[in-house]
Amino acid sequence: MAKHRKPRGWFRRRALHRAACAAMVSAGPVAWKLIVQAFGGADEPGQAMRMSVGGDLAKKAFQLTLCTVVVGIGLTAWSLVLPPFGGVDEPVQVAKAAAVVRGQLVGQPISGPNTAVATVKVPGTIANGSGTPWCFVDNGTQRATCAPPVKVSAKHASMTTYVARYPDPYYYLVGLPTLITDAMSGIYGMRAVSVFLNALFIGIAVMAIMWWSRSRLMLIGLLVAITPETMYLASYVNPNGLEITACACFWVSGIILVREHPIDPPRGLVSVMGLSAATTCLVRALSPFWVLLVLGMLIVLFPAGFRGALALLRRRDAQFAAALTVLCAVATTVWVVREHSLDLFLALPTPGPKVSTWQILEKLVVLNVTYIHMMVGAVQRSRPPYVGVPLATFAIWATCSVLLVVGGLWAGGKRMRAGAIATMALSVVVPIVLTWSQVHRAGYS
Repeated sequence: MAKHRKPRGWFRRRALHRAACAAMVSAGPVAWKLIVQAFGGADEPGQAMRMSVGGDLAKKAFQLTLCTVVVGIGLTAWSLVLPPFGGVDEPVQVAKAAAVVRGQLVGQPISGPNTAVATVKVPGTIANGSGTPWCFVDNGTQRATCAPPVKVSAKHASMTTYVARYPDPYYYLVGLPTLITDAMSGIYGMRAVSVFLNALFIGIAVMAIMWWSRSRLMLIGLLVAITPETMYLASYVNPNGLEITACACFWVSGIILVREHPIDPPRGLVSVMGLSAATTCLVRALSPFWVLLVLGMLIVLFPAGFRGALALLRRRDAQFAAALTVLCAVATTVWVVREHSLDLFLALPTPGPKVSTWQILEKLVVLNVTYIHMMVGAVQRSRPPYVGVPLATFAIWATCSVLLVVGGLWAGGKRMRAGAIATMALSVVVPIVLTWSQVHRAGYS
């Protein structure tokens, strides 16, 4: 009888899987300590932590739960309105999650130039449903009723996905419901997990403002930042949503700390900042880069600059937060390097040999202008032109954003102005540079 041979790289991936699990287990106690510090009572480092039911823990837990439920109701409405597998990239995201939770970290890579694509074994329901949205995804005038019913099947089938090499933690969590049922309720269960995670971080960001900030205007800024596009991405299986909401929480808690509590900040605020930064690092391949970028902007805003940030690290709670963030960032970076997670799906047109660098940059700048509309809301189509929110909605969001920026530049100090201008400039320049670095291979993405 012939001996079954493991696919190439199987032992390496298993070792990497075990190392990742060990890192997550070791990070557990640190994360739990930060959670206790965030909601366990002691707002100042010198206070004794109050853990009684009638103390700060119960009060803050109730407030956070209430806020999370309210946000979750809105996200759930989006999730129920969106047809199954109807979100942008949702079929391949669902396949990735179902595969990861069954131990297929990257699946079986497909030979050829498309190194981002791999084959995975998933429940038949997912494989059967992956093709149902194509009758309306690329046709903005077509109703979703054109999609045929999804055939439920417990038998596993092969399916290709171009997000196979993405970091796994998010997919582990959202893929769990598929272990319980093979029916369509498992797909909605995956969405429910994603909704909960995103609602939680939006809720934490809101409560961070209520608990530790003297400026209620930050609530307006957060409301403008949580655009319809964010609500859309947060309502179905897509790691982009969690990256946005967790990073928004990181921004909010970080700005409150450096602008209002630069000296002796509350324990809970430091812990929320650490938890949101660490979570952001685990979501997508470029997430550690964005955390580093935000951290750099916060250091610019810090009254004492880099020295003030180093002084904060003398505190034990800040050390725990920094350790957890670094651990998650290193784990994700190692995964990205080993698995080539930055390889893109090759399906877009690439510039011809006679196209100059300036012409490429000019086209990328034009594309980024269209992405501004997508930041507010592009909720359909797998390729341009995208179906987005009405022009009036975009105009309202753009007006609010401009007013907030102008007001912040007028009322803020020199550091705040420098930080705001640098953030706006980098939000335009960085995507162009990242796209330009792979444009000849992956096209105008």
